[in-house]
Amino acid sequence: MKRNKKVLVITYYWPPAGGPGVQRILKFVKYLPNYGWQPVVLTVKNGDFVARDDSLLSDIPSGISIHKVATVEFYSLYRRLTGKKRDDTIPIGAFMKSDKDHWKDRLAKWVRTNFFVPDGRIGWIFPAILRGNRLIRKENISAVLSTSPPQSLQLSAMYIAKANKIPWVADFRDPWTETIFYQDLNRLKWMEKLDYHLERKVLSAANSVLTVSASIARRFREKIDHIACDVLPNGYDDSDFDQIGTSQSYEKFRLAFVGNLKSNQNPDNLWRSLADVMADNAEFRSDFNLQLTGRIDEAVERKLEEHGLLSHTKIEDYVPHTKAVKKMKEATVLLYVIPDAPENLGVLTGKLFEYLASGRPFLSIGPVAGDAASILQEAGAGPMYSPDNYDGIRGRIRDLYRLWKIGQLHNNCPDTDKVKQYERKLLTEKLANILNQVTGS
Repeated sequence: MKRNKKVLVITYYWPPAGGPGVQRILKFVKYLPNYGWQPVVLTVKNGDFVARDDSLLSDIPSGISIHKVATVEFYSLYRRLTGKKRDDTIPIGAFMKSDKDHWKDRLAKWVRTNFFVPDGRIGWIFPAILRGNRLIRKENISAVLSTSPPQSLQLSAMYIAKANKIPWVADFRDPWTETIFYQDLNRLKWMEKLDYHLERKVLSAANSVLTVSASIARRFREKIDHIACDVLPNGYDDSDFDQIGTSQSYEKFRLAFVGNLKSNQNPDNLWRSLADVMADNAEFRSDFNLQLTGRIDEAVERKLEEHGLLSHTKIEDYVPHTKAVKKMKEATVLLYVIPDAPENLGVLTGKLFEYLASGRPFLSIGPVAGDAASILQEAGAGPMYSPDNYDGIRGRIRDLYRLWKIGQLHNNCPDTDKVKQYERKLLTEKLANILNQVTGS
């Protein structure tokens, strides 16, 4: 029997870390052995994570070698600068600009964006290089696979691959210098140039570049001519859904969002539309329920209160992934909101594909010309509405509610056959083929 080749997988986010940043690489590691590649995982020992999800540990296949290296985090300094406690969680979107920022918050954000380039995880670069080099020699590694953010991790992978003269695949879940939270922050010009230089250096050095959307891939190709840049989208794992029952409560028209709602995912026209439909239709007001599960920005709660929606809203903090999938399947309609910011055409969160796999109808708000809108259209999951399209959003709410009342909501559900192309096993097989190509095997 032919033995699997080994790939060094470098990732900051790894169970028991929770949240969307873990899912992509965890599922790749889970299924790569099926396609001839045995992962050896290099991750952080004392990472600063937004959420913890111990249930994800069960997804790690037996026999996987996992190596953890300690780091020094910027976020310890951030807590000191802002007066937070040592064990306080850094919220999602913490470094986005906010009108309610205290001067200490503004100082911390300025320090982060101008002195920690490319990101606040730079303390892990050299420890990861040292351990990675040892693992290459000890484990007889054939290739390196690195996934980011944090983008600093890609610098570790670049030096490891170069020092050991082995192929390297760099995977990007988000853009680098065009990341959304940079848009409103004042960066020193020379720091911007340094960040751009590091990005180009990594893109040029990798044997293959992967990313989650066509728009991000296009931007990378514009920066570096002739790079091998493939789109390998996020997806869903059939096994996550098989273990969840199909029971659903039909007592309420439940509009559900499962994930993290940041301040730039706070469409006023959505909240206004819901409030207006409730004012116009007493039956809808009685039936309607908004369920938000995850880290919800305070700005969102203020908007809900402003429009009189809080009494119809249930907010639950981050839940384990298995429970999150259950909440998706139990929704009447799933709310999908893309951050309202420049450079958002390529935003394709992993949540989109799990939403599609849940088989529920969508109310989607974001760029109508973006990659997510194209996938929704292809999958028969309904249109994307621009955040400023009050009439469209309101009309969609009314149409979905009417169909729910007459038992015809299934006509607005995604096409199961179209969604299957995003199953994690199929995507991992494509990744294995890319590893085969860069190693000539």
